[in-house]
Amino acid sequence: MPHFSRLAQRRPLVVGNKFFQGNPPMNTITREQAIAGSPDDKYRYLDDLFFPHPALTAVTTAVRRAMTPSSGIILVVGPTGVGKSTFAKKFLETLLAQYRSELEEDPSIIPAAMFTIPPHDSAREFNFVLFYQRGCIALCAPCPTRDAKAPLIGYDEERSTRCIFENALQYRKVRHLFLDEIAHFTQSNTEAVMYGNLLKGLADRAGMNVLLLGAYGSEEIIDSTGQLARRILPVPFERYHDTPDERQAFAQVVKSYAAKIPLAEPPDLKPHIRELFTASCGVFGTAASIIKNSVRLCAIDGGRWKYEHLREASPSEESQKIIGNEITAGEEKLRTYLRSRQPLQYKTEADFKADFIKGVAQRKQPKNGRGGAR
Repeated sequence: MPHFSRLAQRRPLVVGNKFFQGNPPMNTITREQAIAGSPDDKYRYLDDLFFPHPALTAVTTAVRRAMTPSSGIILVVGPTGVGKSTFAKKFLETLLAQYRSELEEDPSIIPAAMFTIPPHDSAREFNFVLFYQRGCIALCAPCPTRDAKAPLIGYDEERSTRCIFENALQYRKVRHLFLDEIAHFTQSNTEAVMYGNLLKGLADRAGMNVLLLGAYGSEEIIDSTGQLARRILPVPFERYHDTPDERQAFAQVVKSYAAKIPLAEPPDLKPHIRELFTASCGVFGTAASIIKNSVRLCAIDGGRWKYEHLREASPSEESQKIIGNEITAGEEKLRTYLRSRQPLQYKTEADFKADFIKGVAQRKQPKNGRGGAR
């Protein structure tokens, strides 16, 4: 089994204010190179672009307000494609830049790290071993079950990987841990108390903030245990709604994005902004995907952009309807979990007792609905 001291041999690589696990990525190509490049080069160029916009600024500000100097759990929830992962990566870079002097003094530390929570297995049980392995990879820690060249006999895989992960958190002096795809917890059949205890244990570490990210439905993790209900602070990542101000903000972001399109004759998207807004349900990430795909299709067809390329890259009417319904339902459900500056109608002690008695009575009722034995 690799000794934990070997962590010192596997240090993170910090380039500028960016943290990379393993080798740094290749330099992003320029717009001129993308114009001369392949359809996939054009797509990748647009995919690498980053545009600060009002919705992104709002969630960044909300997370900063919620992030305490000590431990805590923040849950960022929003529709698929809104930019949660992009926000997390950029926020991670910002945090690492704040620790530049500490990183120069001790290159072995990792003040902020991020990894994606694995989905459940074929039996719909959450794979804790894979979770800890991904955590070890993010912290450049040795992982016996992953690194071993032969099966390890008599080895408690989950316990050992957990210990290594927890030791790595301490050794790397992690203060911010970002966990993406938090819904993978709630979508499993694993008892909520098990992953609830995992998150509680992470949050209990002195001085460490845990940032969770997920699509609508992820807020259900707050219902897992009373411990999490007290600790988790949900933060919505809003889309652009159909109001004059927000439509104008959406249009401005699209115009800025369109100005970077790597075509010799960039398309004029102004006449199509309203259609993009509706097709994407106000989710800029979705609109950006439509534009990226339309540019790729344009390049495949010879490089002369046509409206038909935008239509071909857009979702079908049925898909847009499903997406819109899902977003609307998610927003309404999430609203009940959000804190408010307005007075709330809290339940009293008498209300809780009445609910408890009612629940006990319902559980005692026979299941055949006839009031007697089967």
